[in-house]
Amino acid sequence: MRVGDGWGQRDHRNSDRGATLLIEDGEHTRAYPIRGVEETQGGTRILTKCDGGGFVARSGERWRIRRTATWPG
Repeated sequence: MRVGDGWGQRDHRNSDRGATLLIEDGEHTRAYPIRGVEETQGGTRILTKCDGGGFVARSGERWRIRRTATWPG
């Protein structure tokens, strides 16, 4: 996964918008909200910064996506 430009790529077809991208660099784990998802020829591009909002994801050794869900009530 390439990070550092506000996006990363992985081979996956499901939408991850609204989930959290976790990037680990050994000492720290940073969390970035996924602001958008785009399909590309090589997979899916995950955007952590778009339309003037969000954060540029810093590079790291490992990454994972944490999904969250809420119910009205």
